[in-house]
Formats: sequence, structure tokens, C-alpha cells
Amino acid sequence: MSLHMMIGLIGLLYVVIFGGMSLLRREGLSIRFAVESVCLTAIAIILVVLTPIQIHPVVFLLLLYIITLRALAGGPG
Repeated sequence: MSLHMMIGLIGLLYVVIFGGMSLLRREGLSIRFAVESVCLTAIAIILVVLTPIQIHPVVFLLLLYIITLRALAGGPG
């Protein structure tokens, strides 16, 4: 499996799993969380496809989690 497809799949599964967990808690899906996750995934895919930068999938998942963590915590806004 190519790297850009793997990063896309990881980003999609991240949104589905964490969004599903919030739905199980009956909180509803945070639109901000979903948009941030999809945008960061798209940026990572573009970087991998158009530049020689290679992002390891585990590093991408950790960065995605750290960056979107504040959206899950219900920060200001």
C-alpha cells in the first residue's frame, strides 16, 4: 500500500473512531474536530505526494492526535 493511501486511511479511521466514541457518549460529533482532522490529513497527503517528504504513519497519527486533542476537549469557542 502506498504511503499517501495509508495516511488517508489513518486519517479517515481516526475521524470515524473518535467521532464514534463521542457519539457513544451521546455528545454528538464536533464539526470542528472533523474539519481539522480532514484538513490535516489532506495537507499530509499533499506533502507526501508533491514533495520528497515522507511522513511515517505512526508519527502522522500522533501529530493528528496532539493537534486535534484541543478540539475534543471542548476548548474555547
